[in-house]
Amino acid sequence: MVKEEKYGSAIKLFKEALKRDRKRADIYLNLGACYERLNQFDVGEPIYKKALELEPSNSRFNYLFGKALIRNGKINEGITYLEEASRIEPDDPDYLYARGVGYVAINRYDLAEPAFAQATNYAKDSCILKYNLGLAQLCLAKTNEAYEAFKQIKIDSPIASEKYYHLAKIDFEKKKYKEAYKNVKMSLALMPGSRQSKKLLAGIFVCTGNYREGIKILEHLQKKNLDNILNFEIATAYQKWGDKIYKEKKFKLALDKYKQAARYIPETEKLKSRILECEKKISR
Repeated sequence: MVKEEKYGSAIKLFKEALKRDRKRADIYLNLGACYERLNQFDVGEPIYKKALELEPSNSRFNYLFGKALIRNGKINEGITYLEEASRIEPDDPDYLYARGVGYVAINRYDLAEPAFAQATNYAKDSCILKYNLGLAQLCLAKTNEAYEAFKQIKIDSPIASEKYYHLAKIDFEKKKYKEAYKNVKMSLALMPGSRQSKKLLAGIFVCTGNYREGIKILEHLQKKNLDNILNFEIATAYQKWGDKIYKEKKFKLALDKYKQAARYIPETEKLKSRILECEKKISR
């Protein structure tokens, strides 16, 4: 019945089973899980606890109940049960991974990182573990370690596109634009519709002086997603383009770029000053 998602029928059968044997912890566990599937965790929670009263040292029961608590917003309590599961079976990568996810939920990346790192020792081929390890390390400003974690994710993994995006982002922040370009292109090859990768590609273009291509991508994203947050980035790109042309004393072209920037954001004092300077240069 559970496999067919007929939880109401399953509950009746589990209750009937309990009438025949009230000391079977696994029956309580499954009964509690059925109530949770029906969004009745308030009913299921004490039933889960009954299973653990009968078998407190059952690592899997602690693990499943801990995950259920986290799913239902009781994160700190859930972590306690996940920690107990790991204490009983310290080598289980599933328990370690679930603990790490719990720590991330309360922004304890300092605890999440070692949990994910330890889990990778027992599940060396798990790409999702390495990905989460990399994310935790990024949050701890351990950029080099994160880069190595992302690099280990296989190209045929479902999260390979995210791998290349994060590698590109780290390269970009280190101003390694050539490497960043290669990695972001790989990300887009694996997931052509990735908005974050397109935005990063635009940033690489702008920082390497290819303003036209960068702005083209940003304006397309802005129109497609009606994203006003991009207005500032588009304006900044136009202004940088204008500054480059201004230094080349191409004042008419520079003025055009500054006015384009002013279309996207209220004119700043710097932008107003640049527009006035260009107009004066042109009038002379």
